[in-house]
Amino acid sequence: MKKNKTIVFGIGNIGRQDDGLGWLFLDHLKEKQFNHLDLEYRYQLQIEDAELICNYDTVIFVDAV
Repeated sequence: MKKNKTIVFGIGNIGRQDDGLGWLFLDHLKEKQFNHLDLEYRYQLQIEDAELICNYDTVIFVDAV
């Protein structure tokens, strides 16, 4: 179980112009070597993500809505 950890969800679709903001944000974090963050690319959240989320103290969602 991961505690005192942060996960960032980039949500969107890179093929749909500005809807890809979440993924582009995660790419930027990788480029800047934010290696202490766990990054997850998603087209949309699924119920199964709840199990993953509960293992983190901090959860950040990046989505162009």
